[in-house]
Amino acid sequence: MHPQLFPISCIFVAIVALIRIPASLAQGNEEYLNCSRLFQCGNIQGIGYPFWGADRSQSCGHPSFQLNCSGEAPVLTIKERPYRVLSIDNATYALRVARQEFWNDSCPQYLHNATLDTDHFNYTADTNDLALYYGCTSLIPSNTTPLPNQFSCLANGTEGTFGIFTSPGLTTTLNFTTVSCNSSVNVRVNSAVGAGLSSDGTSAKLTEVLDSGFGLVWEANNTNCEQCVGSGGACGWNSSNLGSFACYCSDGNHTASCGSSQTGTGALPFDLVSSGLISFG
Repeated sequence: MHPQLFPISCIFVAIVALIRIPASLAQGNEEYLNCSRLFQCGNIQGIGYPFWGADRSQSCGHPSFQLNCSGEAPVLTIKERPYRVLSIDNATYALRVARQEFWNDSCPQYLHNATLDTDHFNYTADTNDLALYYGCTSLIPSNTTPLPNQFSCLANGTEGTFGIFTSPGLTTTLNFTTVSCNSSVNVRVNSAVGAGLSSDGTSAKLTEVLDSGFGLVWEANNTNCEQCVGSGGACGWNSSNLGSFACYCSDGNHTASCGSSQTGTGALPFDLVSSGLISFG
């Protein structure tokens, strides 16, 4: 039996296909293996999707969830404001964070109100706003009873200035007819911890409340990720095509779960036998 003869062009296509098959499978397997592993960032271990950073590539996370792992604790930036990550609960899609500029400092040099990225985050129910007023001066004689909710903070080093805090969780009310403040900022805190502030609260107690942080829940294709993991895959992000969720599986990348339609990576380009380019016998 004479061997089947092929046109030169068909032989070339077959050779290219044979080269592409292991390369594409290797790429799919690499993403699956890499993104299946949890990673450590700062002092927190066991972090997975949607977070990425340090030696964990962006393809293993969501673009809005990059962690800066250079310090003691991870830092997550939301709407240009840095948050110190205190804990991450992958099971409930919840994390506890504290404003980085207020960490161990109730009197930061620069004040910024924060805006939450509501497409991907929301406050947990046990949080409340704490309003902080800075550069305050008393409008009443200095020998009267000290103002409530007052803490030590010099505005630009100006003697005689101080700060005041107010919160819906506090029973004391502040009469602003007796005090003048030149700036303010709202900081989210845990409601129960914030209620521990009293009218005679100190700077140390206020710092303790700010450092305790507050809760956030995240949304980053959570349902898709559950389906992907349930099918034996690892969650990630496909940066091509304007960006979309990707499910990395042992046989390549899929759009939702292992066994669903593939995005191309890891799939065989074509069947060499059924195409007639190779025959046996």
